[in-house]
Parts: sequence; C-alpha cells; structure tokens
Amino acid sequence: MGDLSAAQIAAVRKTWDMVRPNYKNLGAEFFGFFFGKHPEYKAKFVNLQNIPDSQLAASTEAKGHGVRVLSALSSYVDNLDDKPVLLDLLKKNGRDHIPRGLTTQHYTNILNCLIAFMEQKLGGAFDANAKAAWHATATVIVNILGEGLKG
Repeated sequence: MGDLSAAQIAAVRKTWDMVRPNYKNLGAEFFGFFFGKHPEYKAKFVNLQNIPDSQLAASTEAKGHGVRVLSALSSYVDNLDDKPVLLDLLKKNGRDHIPRGLTTQHYTNILNCLIAFMEQKLGGAFDANAKAAWHATATVIVNILGEGLKG
C-alpha cells in the first residue's frame, strides 16, 4: 500500500482540519473547480450533469454530493494510520464506482484538483511540505482504490 510517515499524516490532517469545518459549502465549490479543469467528467455525475456550472455552488445536489465526497475523504484522513480500516473504506469506494466506469486516472485527476483547490483556499498555510504530503497520500489512496476497482 505504501506507508506514509507520521510527519506526512500530520501535515495532511493539519491542512484538512482547516477545511473540514466548512466542507458543506466547499464541496459544491470544489466540484465547480473540478469541472472547470475536467468538463468531460461532468457526464459521470448523474445528479450534476444537467446543472449549469454557474449554478453549481448554489445547487442542493452539488452541496449534497460535495458533502458525501468530502465526508468520505475525512474518513480516509482520519484513518491514514489505521491500515485495515483505510483499506476497507477505499476498496469499498472503488467497488462502488465500478458501474460508473471509473479508473485510477479519474481518481488521480480528482485528487490532483483537490490538492490545487486546497492550495488555492489555504494560501500560505498549504506549504510545500503539505503539498508533498497530500501528493503522497493521493498516491496511496489511488493505489488502494485501484484494488477496489478490480472488483
């Protein structure tokens, strides 16, 4: 799976704790950011595909999906140091997304966008150390999700 150091986990948790209190609103905003970078992915989100980008941030559907996605991410961050639980959570997420035809590249792209979004939102608090820790974490997440995508 690839191990994260205690320092990497601490950096990820520190920055995640800065966005966690507001992820209800940030989730919808993130999807607007993500679809701006990857408009071709919007069709994969059945509940969001017909919402104009200009209305995503105010959309109940986007807020709901944002909460679900960022809640899941919170559970991953909270369990980075508990491999059995992290494996279970991520493999299940991968299996759940098999019917949508997702690949590890889809997950890589969304996590890279999340890192860029957090860097934008947190400014100087999201330093090079935090960015490197998030990229290492994203690699671990994608590798485990990939196992789940195999069924």
